[in-house]
Amino acid sequence: MNDISGANFHLQQATQPKAALPKIQSSASKIREASEGFAAVFLSQMVEKMFESVNEDSFYGNSNGQDIFRSMATQEYAVSLSKTSPLSDQIEQSLRRYQEVI
Repeated sequence: MNDISGANFHLQQATQPKAALPKIQSSASKIREASEGFAAVFLSQMVEKMFESVNEDSFYGNSNGQDIFRSMATQEYAVSLSKTSPLSDQIEQSLRRYQEVI
């Protein structure tokens, strides 16, 4: 290997970590997204149970519309809660530790 091709090889190696950096960042965002998604599913089940204890003779009465509204509201509450929940942070930390082990 001549000096020029060796220098090019080393130059390519030096630039590779910078190219790998966006992958690491996207991996971090994927971990956060997964932790928020898992927390949203868990929180959705909790909020759903909470709504079961609420009197059904509320705004919409006993109708299919109320069931649909509650289902959609439950999902939105859970997604909103998961974005700021300490539960999401704990899940994210666990996933990061698991990723380091692998």
